[in-house]
Amino acid sequence: MKSGVVVDIAARTGVLIGGGTRDQVDCLGSYFYSVGVAFQIMDDVIDVQGFKTGIKRSGGDLREGKITAPVIQALMVLSPEERELLWGRVENGVSPEDIPSTIAILENCGALDRCIQASRDQVEESWARLDPLLPESFSKSYVRMFGWFVCDMRNF
Repeated sequence: MKSGVVVDIAARTGVLIGGGTRDQVDCLGSYFYSVGVAFQIMDDVIDVQGFKTGIKRSGGDLREGKITAPVIQALMVLSPEERELLWGRVENGVSPEDIPSTIAILENCGALDRCIQASRDQVEESWARLDPLLPESFSKSYVRMFGWFVCDMRNF
């Protein structure tokens, strides 16, 4: 995904310039790729759920007919009838009057929860490979916390 590639390349470049080992280059690149993908998934979730503080809840991606992570997750678990209903709405952009019920479909089938969990799992799996390769430091802590922030940014 686009967000993952940019930060993957940036991380790899930084580690190379900083004199890191080949394993560090690969694992830091993979970790930041995972964080970038998690960011994109969480951005899709936020477009549906909004932030906990109520800053955003628009369904803009749904109105534009974008096939986002929550829509894909829902299409994988909905009954054929529900899948047809959702796809019929999203295919040409969800009408403003159908946004609330479309959001309810995504929430009720667990698509948003699965997206959030997928983001966390991806970041955690990448961190597990990276953690033993980095010496303990404040920098390491910041890298770790950044992954946590991305996965929980909707809570802000």
